[in-house]
Amino acid sequence: MPNRSQFNHLEGVGIHVAAAARKYNLPQPTISRWAKNGYIRILGTEKNRLILNEKDVAFLIALYKLNPGSGVKTIKAYFQETK
Repeated sequence: MPNRSQFNHLEGVGIHVAAAARKYNLPQPTISRWAKNGYIRILGTEKNRLILNEKDVAFLIALYKLNPGSGVKTIKAYFQETK
């Protein structure tokens, strides 16, 4: 399982949803939904576009790709364990 500390170099780095989708090869609606559900910190907005914390994006995508068929379940399980 990936560790959040692997992505510390991305802490505070802003990335737009569309750029994250292109960079990490995942659909935009998925990334937007994660931000809406609070899994990804929103750093701000720029011209009505969300700026996300790239560390959170990269970590969630690493979790998601552990089990591509059930990635959402993997992410939800991770967040339930950490509560």
